[in-house]
Amino acid sequence: MGYWEKRQQQLITAMEKDEAQLNRRLTETYEIEADRLEKHIAAYYMKYGKDEVIEYRDLLKALTPEEYSLLMRDMDEFAELYPQYEHLIPARKSAYIINRLEGLQISVRMQQLKIGALEQREVENHLNKIAERSYDAVLEKTGSVGEINPNIVKSVVNTNWTGKGTFSQSIWGNTQKLSNMMNTSISSAIARGDNYDSIVRKLRKEFMVGKKEAYRLIYTEGTFVMNEASAQAIEKMFDYYSVEPIRDGKACERCLSIASDTASKPVRYSDRVAGLNFPPFHPWCRCSTIIVIPDKQEWIERYVMTHGGDPQISNEQKEKARQVIKDFVA
Repeated sequence: MGYWEKRQQQLITAMEKDEAQLNRRLTETYEIEADRLEKHIAAYYMKYGKDEVIEYRDLLKALTPEEYSLLMRDMDEFAELYPQYEHLIPARKSAYIINRLEGLQISVRMQQLKIGALEQREVENHLNKIAERSYDAVLEKTGSVGEINPNIVKSVVNTNWTGKGTFSQSIWGNTQKLSNMMNTSISSAIARGDNYDSIVRKLRKEFMVGKKEAYRLIYTEGTFVMNEASAQAIEKMFDYYSVEPIRDGKACERCLSIASDTASKPVRYSDRVAGLNFPPFHPWCRCSTIIVIPDKQEWIERYVMTHGGDPQISNEQKEKARQVIKDFVA
């Protein structure tokens, strides 16, 4: 096993360790926020309900000045803490036209915005770390170690490789989707006359759907960032790659088929398209790539010329080229 093969396995292991830690932190956040929402809804049932049921018409009454003030304070605190997301805050309305149900729904929306802001920060830091680590893993063996260009890291992390949005757009899209789903559930449950236990069970289940979506995003985006950051460094030296499926025996038929196709017909790095011939190929994908040199002699001669030598007499440069091949090509 050469340097790069070992190094890739180390990169995957380190990434999965970081993912597990991030998943634990997000799980804790979701659990805390689910408990907080339950308490908030319990307060509504205690204040406006009877026999664990709230009359829908009672929630159509306007908020009291005190309730309105607390809601506005929550919005102001979010805007102060996350000014970059202030535009996501629901439009402010007069206290006289916000009813109790709308007040509860705005509170749910604000809670989801806070979770979204936390996810944005955590996931961005996580992906930046993967990109830097993966890019540097190539440079450290080629003698090009130095400060990594932050623009490269930013470009990789913020690539819209799915065609459906960047990781950040996905986070806020999921936040909006979950907020809407929960608010619809609250309105429908109260209109049906559901009791407190019934509504909080449903909301907690929806909360966990949000957490699962967050982890799926972290896992899949991590696969892309690791492979893309490595590729941007590798393509400066090598032209071709093939796909390497995950080695735990759980690779799907699609990934195995693509790996087989690219093994027989390697892909140019310049022709890579994530989701088509470059990983990831689907959510939860953990494929990687293998460097391929179709004509090693031609590559050695090109390496020597690129490094200022003569392919006919530069034996020292040829030996360096052979060592690079040994390090990076299985």
